[in-house]
Amino acid sequence: MDVAYPHERSRRPDVPPAGVPAPGFADAAGASAWLERELPNLVAAARHAAGHDLPRHAAHLAATLHRHLYEQGRSAEALAVHRYALDAARAAGDAAGEADALVLLGKVHWWFHNRLRRAAELFEHAADVAGVAGHRLGQVQALTALGAVCSLRGAHERAPRHFAAARAVVREVRDPGAEFDVRYFHAWHRLRCGEPAHRGFERCLAESRARGDRNGEWLALHGLGYAHLAGERGGPALRCFERALRTCRAVGDRRGTLGCLIGIASVHRAEGRGAQAASRYQEAVELARLIGNPNAECEAVHGFGRLACATGRPEQAVALFGRALDLATRLGRPVAEVRAHDGLAHAHRLLQQPDRARQHLRRALDILTDLGLEGLGTDLSYGERITASAIRRHLAR
Repeated sequence: MDVAYPHERSRRPDVPPAGVPAPGFADAAGASAWLERELPNLVAAARHAAGHDLPRHAAHLAATLHRHLYEQGRSAEALAVHRYALDAARAAGDAAGEADALVLLGKVHWWFHNRLRRAAELFEHAADVAGVAGHRLGQVQALTALGAVCSLRGAHERAPRHFAAARAVVREVRDPGAEFDVRYFHAWHRLRCGEPAHRGFERCLAESRARGDRNGEWLALHGLGYAHLAGERGGPALRCFERALRTCRAVGDRRGTLGCLIGIASVHRAEGRGAQAASRYQEAVELARLIGNPNAECEAVHGFGRLACATGRPEQAVALFGRALDLATRLGRPVAEVRAHDGLAHAHRLLQQPDRARQHLRRALDILTDLGLEGLGTDLSYGERITASAIRRHLAR
């Protein structure tokens, strides 16, 4: 994990030196490939640890593998290892471990399945458990995640309360990473609410640079880019994304590089520069395939499809949205499926194929109903707002 995802070392548990020979890896691709090959064994090891009174080992495996499981779209494996960690912590009476496992399990429901209500329940429970146990860092992480999920659910009156509670506790923790997260996700909340978010992202940027945190630096620039884009300030947005891209490439952070390429493409698309947007989307798609990141590939392909619709190429859009739908279905990401079906409906309308458009609109509506959602939040990468009421209006026409 340290070779595959070097910029998140501080987010993973410390592991003592191995007493037996361990494999070495020349690059991130080799390390990631080893993780994929060994994943069944790693999940089995987590299960064994949980069932044989090794709770710390189960917790370490879950926390260590978390990023890889997300990047590779391994939702079933992620649910399994975090449940093993949770069961082991509860059996051992380890309240801090229980809180940590609840937070990671909540993120699986959030990131993969968009089960935001369930994620919020897990984060709220984690905050309570951590608070009683005096596990202040776990409490901050749970409250921060709870604020982020409430923001995504549209509970804009509750989200600020959770962020305020997290800020109050983080003063005791004095953990720079936790402080960054509270400020960063609160800035995203303000951005979703249409409020000024620049100051929050700029403070994240200044503090990340002061402590030499390059991962935090690109994230802050990335958020600042979208803050400018939301305000229709294409020039400053583009400069932020390009600075973030240079940072990621300088340190070899290919995951961050993907996010920056999509951000740059979003600016070009919003300002009508189709050729430049297509070039960046294609670069992102190729990089995502090269490093085996299907989540980012799904996002890039979807953006490419929206661009194809906007530039009068509906046949290409159908192919691209079809690929996005395949990826979203395989990854178990129903929100991405809704976006893909909506895109396919739009492309088929442009092709004067109303029956096919109607099929995709109905499927999108079915998924939203299953999720218990009236609609999806505005996607800042694509500027779209998909709601059940809008879909019904399209169907009526």
